[in-house]
Amino acid sequence: MRAGGCPCRVAFGLTCKTFLEAVTMATSPEWKKVALKTDLTDDKFFQQMPCFSMDWFQCVFHFFKRWNGANWRSGKYYDHLYDSDLMYLAAFQGSKKVMEWLVSQGISLDIWRYYHGVVAAAGAAGGGHLHVLEWLRSEGCGFDERTYVGAARGGHLHVLKWLRSQDPPCDWNKWTCSYAAIGGHLDVLQWARSQDPPCDWTPEDCRRQAQMFKHHDIVE
Repeated sequence: MRAGGCPCRVAFGLTCKTFLEAVTMATSPEWKKVALKTDLTDDKFFQQMPCFSMDWFQCVFHFFKRWNGANWRSGKYYDHLYDSDLMYLAAFQGSKKVMEWLVSQGISLDIWRYYHGVVAAAGAAGGGHLHVLEWLRSEGCGFDERTYVGAARGGHLHVLKWLRSQDPPCDWNKWTCSYAAIGGHLDVLQWARSQDPPCDWTPEDCRRQAQMFKHHDIVE
């Protein structure tokens, strides 16, 4: 069976932890280099930009266990995906065509999830994809404080500047500075604090987060 030209076994191998472990034990050393692709946590995304194809999204959408709506993802591995996972992933990797296809399948651009807010906006900001954010704005998609959080953690100063340049500017709060510290982006933190009025922050929290993630330049 195929969806959009993608063999289901390929999508299965990329999305199932147990299957991938079995394959890597039984095949060549090259297979053992394949990264597990069901780790949908932000930590993984910010370490390495995902690059899934349209075929992959179509395979997963049509042939794998998928739950409607959104939920907070508290762990790395699930036996299912939420609609919000697919939209966030497509936005984070800047795949506008995939996002349009997901909308055509009934997934809203405004789908909301705890912690991320509007996942399309948060994902695009986290990946630094200004062209996707501009498109989302033209489609009436809502932005909020969590949109800044993604851009700050990813170190995408150009995205932050664009968000602040909107009329009216998108709201932000102390988490922008906190996540700039988590990501180790001193330039983002300094810029946010230099604005008029400056972005709110909690210096102790920023220092603690920077220490936790070993960003010593921010601590100093």
